[in-house]
Amino acid sequence: MKKFIELQAEQRIAEGQQKWVFAYPNRSDLLIKVTNPSYRQSLAAKLLGWGRYGYFLPMLRQLGEQIANQLSPQPASYLEHVYGLVDTNFGLALVVEAIRDDQGQLAMNLRDLIDAGKYESELAQHLEDFLQWLAKAPVIVYDLNLGNLVYAQGRLVMIDGIGEPSRIGWRMLSAAFNGWKNRRKIKRFRYRVQRQLANPGFR
Repeated sequence: MKKFIELQAEQRIAEGQQKWVFAYPNRSDLLIKVTNPSYRQSLAAKLLGWGRYGYFLPMLRQLGEQIANQLSPQPASYLEHVYGLVDTNFGLALVVEAIRDDQGQLAMNLRDLIDAGKYESELAQHLEDFLQWLAKAPVIVYDLNLGNLVYAQGRLVMIDGIGEPSRIGWRMLSAAFNGWKNRRKIKRFRYRVQRQLANPGFR
């Protein structure tokens, strides 16, 4: 009989358009990311279904960016570490590291840190270092926003929004094109940071 991890929908700790996030049973250092059931039924997922990986394609591309980062001349720790795949009652899932603060709580994202008045010089420098790295990195970022970056214990980590968004994969085919797209996103992101700092609580 095939073994899998039993998860309860009402116990998810976060969710996005494509994923639900759960605590890994009896492991405070790990999280489990499954495909959001609503996404499976969406038009985007049905279009992805034309390919052999179906609605798991975003998951595959996230794994691909982990590999691209490790093969780069300057691999960095800005991407959450992926430990592997696991079977759950919601289907195949990613096992990833849980970024926690020194009190053991899940790290706050950049938007919440700004709103709480915790955007200090050390965090600002880590963010600038990340953006400088991203401008030259081979990693594909499709959703660079304040909610996808978390910070705790001196480490800034992007927990979502990586991978080629296009089914054709233009950014995987051209490093120059990907670099241009990342730099455009960085420019817009800098504006969003300043907007949030000027208007805490902005949504």
